[in-house]
Amino acid sequence: MKRSRAGFTMIECCAAVAILTATLTLVVALLTSLARQRQAVREHAQAVLAADNLMERVTSEPYDNISTERGDELGRAADLENLLPGGTAKVDVAPEAGSPSGKRVVVAVTWRRSATGPLSRHQVATIVYRAGAEP
Repeated sequence: MKRSRAGFTMIECCAAVAILTATLTLVVALLTSLARQRQAVREHAQAVLAADNLMERVTSEPYDNISTERGDELGRAADLENLLPGGTAKVDVAPEAGSPSGKRVVVAVTWRRSATGPLSRHQVATIVYRAGAEP
């Protein structure tokens, strides 16, 4: 007469634990990666806003005051260190040839996503003309 055994054997329990462990490991890795990506997107959005705000502040200055030095002053006042890890802003103003003459303004915001990682960068550019200038 055979006895029927109900339940799991030790081997079946070990196999189930191994599968569960592997699945949980993959889920944790996926969630960690997702959290890193969300942080990178958040930082990039902050950089876009900071660069756009700085560009607006620079270009709202009177035409004769728009310079690299004034842009760098405004960039330091933006306090990017509190918005982005290692965040800095660089404003470059160069004369734009043509008729009418203008100034090319480039705002570059850089930050470091991690202590050892590469620098990330967002850049915006525009050309500013003197009010009332005609081609």
